[in-house]
Amino acid sequence: MQDILGRHSLHQLVDQPTYITRNGEHKTLVDLVCVGQPNLVVCNEVLGSIYHKSHHQINHVKINLQCFRPPPHKRLVYHYARANVEMLQRACHMYDWVGELSKLMDNPEGQVELFDEVLNNISINFIPNEEKTFYAGEPPWLTKNCKKFYKKYNRFYKRYARRGYPPAEKARVEALKMNMPP
Repeated sequence: MQDILGRHSLHQLVDQPTYITRNGEHKTLVDLVCVGQPNLVVCNEVLGSIYHKSHHQINHVKINLQCFRPPPHKRLVYHYARANVEMLQRACHMYDWVGELSKLMDNPEGQVELFDEVLNNISINFIPNEEKTFYAGEPPWLTKNCKKFYKKYNRFYKRYARRGYPPAEKARVEALKMNMPP
C-alpha cells in the first residue's frame, strides 16, 4: 500500500484503528484518508461511534481550504544535452543484466527496483545534473525572457485594441505572436 501511495505522491493520514469490535479484541484500520498535500489537513482524528451497535469509528478530517502555496520542493534536474552518451551506453552494456535480474527471478518487484536503481545510478554518473528548488507559484518554463516578451506583446496588443484594431498594425501583432520565445 505504501508503494502505491508513494508512486502517486499521496500520504495516508489515519494512524488509529477505525473498526473495533464490541469487546475490543479486534482492532483494524479500514478507513483511509489519502491526500496529495498533507499541509492542508488541519485535524485528523478517529472519534467513537455515535451508534452503539456499530463497530465503525468516525474518521473526522478538517481541511484548510484557503488557497496558499505548498512548500517548495527540491529535485534533480538533468542536463541531457551535455550527457556523455558513449559512456552511458557503455555502462548499460557492461552491466550484467541477465545475471543480476535472474537472481531475482521469483521477485518481479525486486527486478523492477533493481532496474530503476541501476539506471538511476548510471544516469547520475554520466548525465550532468543539479538539485534545484521549485516553488509552486511559478512554472519552470516561465523564464525572465518569456515574461519580458509577454509584457511587451501585451502592451502592444492593448494599444492595438485601444486604437480600434487598425489593419496597418495587425501584421506587427501577428509577427510578435509568432516570435514568442519557447
